[in-house]
Amino acid sequence: MCRANKKSHLRSIQINQTIVSNVCLKPVSTSTESPSDASTRQRLLDTAAELIAVHGFEKVSLRDLTAAAATNLASVNYHFGSKDGLMDEVVADFLNPLNEERLARLTEAEARFAPEPPPLRDILDALLRPTITKIRHSDLSEMLFSKLMSRCLSDRMNNLPNQVTHHFEQVFRRFIAAASRVLPELPPTEIAMRMSFSVGALLQTVAHTEVMEKISHGMMKAPSSEELLEQIIAFSEAGFRVPPQSSQPPKR
Repeated sequence: MCRANKKSHLRSIQINQTIVSNVCLKPVSTSTESPSDASTRQRLLDTAAELIAVHGFEKVSLRDLTAAAATNLASVNYHFGSKDGLMDEVVADFLNPLNEERLARLTEAEARFAPEPPPLRDILDALLRPTITKIRHSDLSEMLFSKLMSRCLSDRMNNLPNQVTHHFEQVFRRFIAAASRVLPELPPTEIAMRMSFSVGALLQTVAHTEVMEKISHGMMKAPSSEELLEQIIAFSEAGFRVPPQSSQPPKR
């Protein structure tokens, strides 16, 4: 082989080796999705909701979240701006549809019975049924759903997104006004407290139905969601009709 051809041959080998080396050493990305992918946004919301239900808002790190959602920090920043932005969106995504359905059901009941006020039972149904509806359509188990609801209303109650606060204010005003027409003897503060008792009883029962069945040795069988709702409404209606505390005779 002539010297020129030999040099050309050796150079060709070196180039090929460099190409092979670069291909072998270059990291290969396993992700084909863009941070702007809509499915990524929903996956982050769903994953965050489940992690928050289990661990609480403060204990969920971005590292845990992105690992569980099989995405990266860039996706969080793109869709929500920050971890706080994502947490606010989880709260809004969870609570706003619930309160919107409550208001819609109350509006429908008021229109149906106008000019008279809706019966107390129908008011309570409008307040409580949306929780059952949301549980039925949620990917979370009943226990995780109740935990997430409790965490949203406790861990974030003093720092709710503005749109969520607005919805809650509407719900309180509308339902207190509706119940006051049926029970004018109850002051608004008493009605608000009994509304809270009713919602709390529903969530507590939903969250611990399996536990109660176990510790009662099967005496308390888990009812269907509709049966549970009917029992909670009946229980709450009886509680609402108790005279206000100020009118109760003092204990001896």
